[in-house]
Amino acid sequence: MPEVTQPVVLGAGTKFKMKIGEDYTLIDDIEAIGDTGSEAPAVERAGLDQLSKRYISGMIDGDDKDIVFDYNKESTNQQAFRVAAKNREVRDFEIEFPNGVTARFEMALLGFRVNSPEKENILKATVKGKMSGDVEWGSVNGQSQGD
Repeated sequence: MPEVTQPVVLGAGTKFKMKIGEDYTLIDDIEAIGDTGSEAPAVERAGLDQLSKRYISGMIDGDDKDIVFDYNKESTNQQAFRVAAKNREVRDFEIEFPNGVTARFEMALLGFRVNSPEKENILKATVKGKMSGDVEWGSVNGQSQGD
């Protein structure tokens, strides 16, 4: 059996925060945050005289996000998040993963919707967004992760 050299953790305990004023504030009851990161598309750069395609890296493009959460109209933090989404604001966010890694990024919020209700499930809502620019990777203790 291979030796495990780095601990792995479950996703439970991940914290999703929005910058409100000077502080990153936890948004309660987040169920799903989608992938976090960015990647560049391949851009073809082959000339007409070449017989095989060649590529370069294009511009970085952030992930599309569907932030799903238990819809709690009494939560003031959720209310701030919903209002920002309804107003289609660009906001700063931080995700704190259970392994101590953090990701900070800017995201354009594209709207808010209440998901289709189901009789035996908690009422859910979704905020759609598009990450902008580079992700700043770090850690809870402030050290850069360089990931």
